[in-house]
This record gives sequence, structure tokens and C-alpha cells, in this order.
Amino acid sequence: MLVGTESSPTERTSGGGGEPTWQRALYELGRDFESLHSLVQTCYLLAESGRPFPRSISHQLTLVRDHLSTLVSQFDGTELGPQFAQLRDGLRSAGDHLEQTWLDEQHVRLLDDWIRADFEFVPVEWWDQIPAHGGEGDRWQEIRQLLDDIQEMLSDSDTRLLAFGRLYTRVAGIVETPNALNADSATTGLAAELRRMLPELRSQLGDHPGLDVELLLTPVDDHATQLNRRALEDVDRVLRRVLVSSNGPVAPHWFWWNGCEYRLRKPLIWRLIDFLWRTATRSAGFEELQVPVWQDHVVDLTEGTLATAIR
Repeated sequence: MLVGTESSPTERTSGGGGEPTWQRALYELGRDFESLHSLVQTCYLLAESGRPFPRSISHQLTLVRDHLSTLVSQFDGTELGPQFAQLRDGLRSAGDHLEQTWLDEQHVRLLDDWIRADFEFVPVEWWDQIPAHGGEGDRWQEIRQLLDDIQEMLSDSDTRLLAFGRLYTRVAGIVETPNALNADSATTGLAAELRRMLPELRSQLGDHPGLDVELLLTPVDDHATQLNRRALEDVDRVLRRVLVSSNGPVAPHWFWWNGCEYRLRKPLIWRLIDFLWRTATRSAGFEELQVPVWQDHVVDLTEGTLATAIR
């Protein structure tokens, strides 16, 4: 049996944020690239202390590659097209190298054995698998430089989106560190730069009121940290919602319709709408909904269960 919603080719959008524009891809590229770069740096730090590596790297790589696919298509035939393609290929190469040298099954098993044995020192053969970091052949630094070059080649408005995304991630990391804004003038400068860019970005995107937020630079205490975290989350949510070209579901629990946003209170309901919205026919079989919507591959879906969710 099939369940679904009425379909309209002109309204169909991708899941998680209406129909994302390539401008949103620029913003999200900057934001997610900086997160990826931070995770890679964490890998080296964790390696030095003998701890496991963040498994979120593969997910973050996939996000960045998706953004780059959009941008490669958008800038095809322009001077920037080959640059985005080079960045995409470089990330793929660096990611494959990281996986082959660090995250292979033998390495993980070796590390697990070491942890269970409670050895004082990391085995020599474990260190042999770790590539050099920070030298001339550091692929991740080369990729970062390539993104810097791309940023300089973009128009002013596009540069602002990419730069803001990168700065957003760096400042979001700062607000999670107690007293970071007071302790380091450089980090305080990053937050001040992001706050300075907000009015420019707001003007660029049609003076959207959701971007009218305030970051508290001093003093930094628990209350200020919570306020800053909430302000940054609001900015990210608004940007991802504004930079879409049509109606549709917007992660994590919103639905955008004719310029208005609606919050869906239950995650399961949002996942159901999001899944059906992304299908060509706006319909699906019971078994297709088990994992992406109910997040259970053995759940026994009935007409009554679905009717309740649809209502």
C-alpha cells in the first residue's frame, strides 16, 4: 500500500530546507568546511593522546562534497568552475587518504586492543600509520588555501556568504569555551567581525529581521554563553531558511510555505513530510518509511499508525 501527499512539480523541493539555492551552498560550504577542518585537526590531537578519531568526519566530508557539487554545476563554464572542481577532487583525495591511513579496520582493532589492555604507551606500529601533519605535503592545508583563493575570486555578495559561513563556525567554537572571548583578543576580534558582518548580510538578503541578533562580547559568563549560543543558532537557522527558492520542509522542525514558517512539534511528523516531499510521486510504500521516518527497520506500520501521523 502507498501513502503520500499531492505532488506538484513546481513546488517539489529537496529535503531539509526547501529548494536550496547555490548561494546557500556557498554559506554552508564555508560553515561545514571549517567544521571539517577543525575535526581533522582534532584527529591529530587525539592521535597524539592515543584516543579514537571522530567518526563524524565522513559525515562532514559528505556535506561539503554535496555543497561543492551544487557549486560546480552552478559555475560550470566560468573561471570559478574548475576551482570548485579542484577543491572537490582535493577533498576526496584527502578524505580517502585519511580513511586509508587512520580509519581502516586494522588500525581501529589495534587501538581497541591497546585500550582493553590498558597499556601505558601506544604501540610503535600504531604510530607508523600516522601521516605527517603540518608539512609541505599537508593536503588539508593546501585545500584550505584553495578555498581562500576561491573566496577572493567571488563577487562581493558571494564572498560575504562564504566568509560569513566560515566565520560563523569559528565563532560558534569560541562561545563554547569558557572565558575565551575575554582571554584572547584575537578570538574577541573574530566575534566582533561576525557581529559587524550581520547588518551587511541582513541588507544583502532583504533586511530580514531574523538576522537582527546581538552577540555579547564581554563579560563572558554562563548566561552570556547561553545567549551567544542561542543567537548563533538563530542566525544559522534563519540563513538556511532564507536562502531557499521555494516552499518545503526546513530542518530541524520547520515547514516553509508562501513566506511563512510553521513549526512541526513532533520529529516523526517532520521526517514523514520531509521524506514524502523529496519523492517524485509524493508517495511511498509502508516498508520505505520504516528507517527514514520511524527510524526502526522492523516496526510494523499499519494504516491506523500512518493515518494518525498524517492527521
